[in-house]
Amino acid sequence: MRLDAQLTNWECSPVKEQQVSTSEINTRRHRRELPKAAPRSKDRTFRRSRLIDAARGLFHEKGFAATTIDDIIERIGGSRGTLYIYFGSKLELFETIVREEADRFSKTLDDAFAMGADDMALEEATQKLLDLAQSEDAIGLLRMVIAERQKYPQIGNIYQMVVSRVKEAARRIVRPHLRCVTGEAQDFLAEMFFAIVVADTQMAFLTGTADDQLAQERGRWITRHLATLTNLSGEPNCSRAKTGLFSPSKTAPSV
Repeated sequence: MRLDAQLTNWECSPVKEQQVSTSEINTRRHRRELPKAAPRSKDRTFRRSRLIDAARGLFHEKGFAATTIDDIIERIGGSRGTLYIYFGSKLELFETIVREEADRFSKTLDDAFAMGADDMALEEATQKLLDLAQSEDAIGLLRMVIAERQKYPQIGNIYQMVVSRVKEAARRIVRPHLRCVTGEAQDFLAEMFFAIVVADTQMAFLTGTADDQLAQERGRWITRHLATLTNLSGEPNCSRAKTGLFSPSKTAPSV
């Protein structure tokens, strides 16, 4: 019996060695066939984008406070750990969304700025900025900031990065057209440009007073105000630069 057992073990041992050898070969082959880092990086970027899109939609629908991490994960699938791989918290996710919004505004203005410094470029840039300011994403984001800022002060601080970047881009666009003013007066007119195009437009949408007719009239209204701010009509009367555009002794052009 012992001899039979030894023979049996001896006969089986090569099979075991063969099995181990085959397993090792398969393991090595699997390692060679693993995807490279680039595809994995691409997948991570895709998942991160899906998280941002899902969160943006839910924040607009339910608000920041009412949206939970589970809500976001349920919309795209996965686990809570999936979100924490990319974002440390829900607030950090919101900050990313705001940064993307700021990037969109800045890119639009930068592209318009690259068109040149003629009057037509300014009007086209203004219309693009107007379209962006009244987009669903921009209005939804602003509405959420107003609703949540009291409970989450950080949200208001984060949103300021959008305002600051858009104002700076607006200054760069308007300055070449301000022929008769310099220094602080240019900054003041740039602030007015921002208020006319962005702030007033968004207020109309937030209060529900905007409609198609208003949008059409607003385009003409903006054009008239731009003519006033930049003195686009006729040759500039640059004698005003000495006393200042807003000197009490001067009368502002009619619109």
